[in-house]
Amino acid sequence: MGMSANANWEAPEEGWMKLNTDVAVDRSKWNAVFQAEARGILTASMEPGATPPPRMGEERVKEEALQLIGMFQLLPRLVVFDLDYTLWPFYCLRRSKRETPSLYPHAKGILYALKDKRINLAIASRSPTADTANTFLDKLSIKSMFVTKEIFFSCKNKTDHFRRIQTRTGIPFNSMLFFDDEDWNIEAASKMGVTSIYVDNGVNLRALRRGLTQFTENQNASDKNQRK
Repeated sequence: MGMSANANWEAPEEGWMKLNTDVAVDRSKWNAVFQAEARGILTASMEPGATPPPRMGEERVKEEALQLIGMFQLLPRLVVFDLDYTLWPFYCLRRSKRETPSLYPHAKGILYALKDKRINLAIASRSPTADTANTFLDKLSIKSMFVTKEIFFSCKNKTDHFRRIQTRTGIPFNSMLFFDDEDWNIEAASKMGVTSIYVDNGVNLRALRRGLTQFTENQNASDKNQRK
């Protein structure tokens, strides 16, 4: 459901999305995001069939993403992205390397914001056409942004992809955040300890906010369990 534009609208006391009271965010900073919602900047629902987010310029998306990231004290050391229908709106398998690819509207701005915050990036893709995927990453000028790119076909989920990512980076699973458009990949990565977020309209600012919120909640829950 959309919101009416109201520059003075503030986040409810209990926090939108029912934030855990232990989540390390500044409520005053959240108000800026809720006002962005009211202005129509972050309108994409995560429900099936939702309307895609409005198009924004790359710099505008980066600015909004930096603002979101700045709200959180606990941040992932590595953010992992699927490719097909997560970073870009197509299957590589059905595309030719000669084509000119495009990303989802918010994707590049989010990638640049994460890099500006010195957060590592990686790819976990089950695409059987790694050559095409790498060609597209080159054409989009984002290939060098990723510390590792695990692009290989697997009949099962992405467990092997994440094991390789962990081996190559040395970053523990519970310090990773993952975005993907397939439930079974989300479930498998979550069981490994990776904070995993399902997307159905590609990665966007709302998905980033959900991911950072869930990551913080998971970290706080882990700390509580260790103190027991």
